[in-house]
Order: sequence, then C-alpha cells, then structure tokens
Amino acid sequence: MKWPVPRRSQLGTGALVIAALSVGQVLVDHLPSGDRAGRPFEHEVGVGQTVALRTGTLTVTGVDGARSVQPQRDDRLLSPGVIVVVTFDFTPKVPETTITYGQLRDADGRTTALGGARSAVSCPQPPVGITSHCTAIVEADPRTLAGARLTLGPLAIDERFDDVAVADLAISDRDVATWKKRTTPLKVASPTVAGMS
Repeated sequence: MKWPVPRRSQLGTGALVIAALSVGQVLVDHLPSGDRAGRPFEHEVGVGQTVALRTGTLTVTGVDGARSVQPQRDDRLLSPGVIVVVTFDFTPKVPETTITYGQLRDADGRTTALGGARSAVSCPQPPVGITSHCTAIVEADPRTLAGARLTLGPLAIDERFDDVAVADLAISDRDVATWKKRTTPLKVASPTVAGMS
C-alpha cells in the first residue's frame, strides 16, 4: 500500500496551525486571569510620595482623622466611628481631567466607595500642568481602620477603565485611638487650584 505524499501547501498549512496553537498557549499562560483583568492598573503610593498616572501625577500629602470634621463650606460631620481626611495634590497631563473616584479598603478587606455627603472626593479640575489641592473624606469603622488603603482615580463611573493610585495611609491602632479621643472637630480646608483663591 502506498501512502499519499502531502503537498507543499498542505505542509505549510499544518505548520501554520501548529504555530498558531503554540502562540495561543503562550498568550494564555502570560495574560492575566479573568479576575485580574477586570481590575484597574494599580500604582502603589505612600503618604508624602508621588505617583504617575496616565492622566497626571498624584501626591498624597497628609492623613488625619477625628469623630467629627468641619469642612470649610459645609455643615459639621459627626460619626459614631471615625472620619478620615486624606489630602492630596493632582496635576493633570490630560485636558479636562481630575480625580473623582475614591474607595477605602479596610483591614478586613471591605470596601467603601466615596460618594455622597459623608464620604466623598473633592478635587477641582485645573488646566493641564496646574496643581489642584484635593481632599478625600471617608467615614470608617475604627476597628478595621489600621492598615487601610485608599484607591484614587479619574473615573467615578467605573475605575476599571483607567489606572488608579492605591495609597497606603499608614494608619496605626495608635492613630485611631488618638482620633477617637479628639473633642474638637477637625477643620478641613476647601479644595483649591494652585495660584487661585
């Protein structure tokens, strides 16, 4: 019995199929899993540090807290827990952008989105290259606040569409105890754009 001899075009097609399968396997091995692919690209940053995002640079300038805070132009907020105030600077490199998204990740893995009267991100939209001095205010459970991190990003609708800063707030149990004992409201300055009053 005589075996059929494959034609050159058949050999080429077979080689292409094997190459495509090999490339596909390499991609599957190196692409992020579905869980990781749905998360934003995260940049770690600490207090006093600066991180570069696609839309601009962000510097975390301070962290403080108390049972009550007094925003400059709003009513005083009082909490049975602790209200954390994070100050940060944002300098955009893309027109018409600012930081509008915030989420607190506490030590137990719970997340609290910042949006509303008691937990919010406030950051004016400056021209490209001009710095905004911004605040994030979040009400939190003092029992799980030590070790909390704050995610900040440009898109309030869905943070998965852009990269975000994940700030290690360096909050200790001692900080939380001090904040709980404060008897006077923590004064919070209104967010501003550098060079403007």
